[in-house]
Amino acid sequence: MRILLVEDDQMLGEALQAGLGQAGYLTDWLLDGLEALEACYANAYEGVILDINLPGMSGLEVLRDLRRRSRDYHDGARRRRGQN
Repeated sequence: MRILLVEDDQMLGEALQAGLGQAGYLTDWLLDGLEALEACYANAYEGVILDINLPGMSGLEVLRDLRRRSRDYHDGARRRRGQN
């Protein structure tokens, strides 16, 4: 399972990445909210662990954008299939 970890605190990020690795998760670790958003659109993650206070873009803003785009995607897919 591939997970995106977004944490700007070096010690906490290292500890989380190590623990997730020991639990069998492949973890990409980023320090910045904007980078995280770009990574989510470029990769297929099965989970995302987001810090709230991040440089570039807060974790809440990242989450809002991902949810909005996911909703837009699913709404568009339903319309294309004729399932209004």
